[in-house]
Amino acid sequence: MASKNAGNVITFEGKITEASMTELGERIQVHQTKLAKRRHRGAALLAITSNGGSPFAAENLARQFCYESFAPLHTIAVGEVSSAAILLWLGGKRRLILPSTILRFHGARKGLKAGHYSAMELSELAEDLTCDDTVIAHTIFQRCRPGKRVMSTREILKMLQSNQQLSPEVALHAGLADKIVERLPK
Repeated sequence: MASKNAGNVITFEGKITEASMTELGERIQVHQTKLAKRRHRGAALLAITSNGGSPFAAENLARQFCYESFAPLHTIAVGEVSSAAILLWLGGKRRLILPSTILRFHGARKGLKAGHYSAMELSELAEDLTCDDTVIAHTIFQRCRPGKRVMSTREILKMLQSNQQLSPEVALHAGLADKIVERLPK
């Protein structure tokens, strides 16, 4: 995982795993504590670039900063944001997106590739194999902004199963994004 903090921006790039989400969660807490000590009134911003990974790990962290965080955390989708990374992005209090960003949706993977796996990887794969696309579609639907929901859970499920991508404009119209911004805020 490549990540760094600069000003109010926390950057996450890479695969979403239990380990990477635990590390990111700790960095977010430290960052928010520093902002609080400086009596900074603004929110921290999490910039996400990721091809996805474990939907359980992403959703667990998203719930933490969505419901348990003592300071607001906004998210911004940068570059390609796919799969489980979309769940992480949707956890932001305010969800921004760059004009060049592509949101790639697909259903949960159903199978293992040949290779050697650590115990942690096998544990994550076991969770992911039990993941149901309907649950993911429902979570995405619930995170759409009220009054802007233009897709039903069934339509989101079809989108997941057909491996679709959304432009920033469609994400904004669907209530997934709050605003398209021209550049990463400082």
